[in-house]
Amino acid sequence: MSAHSKHTAPTGSHEESDVSARPVLFGGAVIVVLSLASFLIVKAVFHSYTTGEVALSPEANPLSSSYGRSTPPDPRLQTDPLGDLKRLRDSEDLTLGHYAWVDKSAGTVRLPINRAIDLIAARGLPSRRGTEGAR
Repeated sequence: MSAHSKHTAPTGSHEESDVSARPVLFGGAVIVVLSLASFLIVKAVFHSYTTGEVALSPEANPLSSSYGRSTPPDPRLQTDPLGDLKRLRDSEDLTLGHYAWVDKSAGTVRLPINRAIDLIAARGLPSRRGTEGAR
């Protein structure tokens, strides 16, 4: 066997000290400073672009506020969807739960839904002539 094939135990042992905190803190401080500097540079560039666009853009037409649409076209977004739903349900409850005239001259009335169900259950649905044998 050659001398290179023998395994020898490592002579060193474990590390005796921790990582030094000074380089880690310095690196973090450099990252913070560079981030703030890049933020300020980007903010300055956007400010200069905005200022230049305002200076180059033409004045708004003074008649633009008095002409044209005052409300956006349909469909409009709901600003209070829960309130809209409550108003819808209230109008449905009023329609389905109370008596009302549909056509007073013809004698047509609207019945509450529960009363209409009871009447149909007692009397049955009306049938048309000539439909008994057709299917």
